Amino acid sequence: MDLDGNGKLLLNEFKYLYRVMDLNNDEKLTPSEVGAWFKSNEYSICHPFRNQILKTLKKHQSESLTPLFRFFDANSDQQIDQIDVLSAIEKIDKNGDAVVSKLELEAATSVMLQRICAASLDNDREGWILRMGR
Repeated sequence: MDLDGNGKLLLNEFKYLYRVMDLNNDEKLTPSEVGAWFKSNEYSICHPFRNQILKTLKKHQSESLTPLFRFFDANSDQQIDQIDVLSAIEKIDKNGDAVVSKLELEAATSVMLQRICAASLDNDREGWILRMGR
């Protein structure tokens, strides 16, 4: 974009960018053309913001997993150990047969897992931040 590297987007640079984005040369930019240009230049556009974005995504991911962690951390000691797992099994095993069926597991966790998955999608809809690190 900033072809001469002066930190400013001059008119001739903007015109060049406009021509590059205008894929069908009709002198009108559509959302699809701008989106295609962004996708093909995503790394260079977003790279300067990568560390901040990663930090924000990790925070959101951690926050979205908190309910699941709390569910298993029965004694609230910030660790999940064997005692916590046994306690979780007891909570999930509604019929008391010492076996957690698929239905019992789904009943105990489905709402929470749906929220976690939705938050993950909202945090990184296209997974682009992970592709940038390669």
